[in-house]
Amino acid sequence: METINIQRNDAGQRLDSFLRKIMPEAPASLIYKYIRTNKIKVNKKKPKNDLRLCEGDVITYFGDSSLLRRKEFTPHAAPLEVVFEDENILVVNKPPEMACQPDDKHRENALSEIVKSYLYEKGEYDPSKEMSFSPALCNRIDFNTSGLCIAAKNAESLRIINEKLKEREIKRFYICVTEGIPTPPEGIIKTQVTKDTKENKSRIVMSGGKTAETHYKVLNEKGGEALVECEIISGRTHQIRLHLSSIGCPIKGDPKYGNGGSGQFLTSHKTVFAFKTDAGILNYLKDKTVTVPPRFTF
Repeated sequence: METINIQRNDAGQRLDSFLRKIMPEAPASLIYKYIRTNKIKVNKKKPKNDLRLCEGDVITYFGDSSLLRRKEFTPHAAPLEVVFEDENILVVNKPPEMACQPDDKHRENALSEIVKSYLYEKGEYDPSKEMSFSPALCNRIDFNTSGLCIAAKNAESLRIINEKLKEREIKRFYICVTEGIPTPPEGIIKTQVTKDTKENKSRIVMSGGKTAETHYKVLNEKGGEALVECEIISGRTHQIRLHLSSIGCPIKGDPKYGNGGSGQFLTSHKTVFAFKTDAGILNYLKDKTVTVPPRFTF
């Protein structure tokens, strides 16, 4: 028998969703069988699959204990530039040539792992006390792109930020240098795009894709190059890079949609928490702007 105490970051989830997270190797059919056959109880009672868990609830588990996930975490100390931080979120400045999430090539030095290590060292993240949550990035930027990323310290903040990003109540602005001068100097590029997962490259299509919208404004120009600010409305893969390339003004140094070179001149330099609706515990962030100086200017 195992006893699982529901903490703040576990609360609000459906029982079956929570169990799938803490038993990732168990088939869903087995989880539902455990609930049906009284091998899982909540507060000593037989629960329904869709029961919403509350902080302080106690789950009693009589199933195969080897199926319960034991969190393993090894801190990876690395420099982290924190631009803004409070008890719920932090906004960090990702350097270029750093992956946001771990993969086969980038694991220990991925931004998400560095954020968790930072909070672990501060005593704000204890994996031994968390069953279903770990601090997580709310938005991602490309490997070669630098700039602002939001991370949530708790499950409620993660849910709210993800919702606000989806509803376009968080605005993200980028600064880049283009090869060529966009004409007109201010405009909107709106297309449909698809992603070629094999080549990890997006393409503009006439129909059947997802809508991508980028607002741009030329801030300065010099020697056939332009300093451009962009706001992404839809947030598709490589959206700014693809759109600027499509009008004949690829981002300087872009190896995939431009001419390559030493470094990609694109940075996420401003985030605005432009909340229009209730943001719960994050209401205090309404209209807050977080900025970081771009790595280039002229």
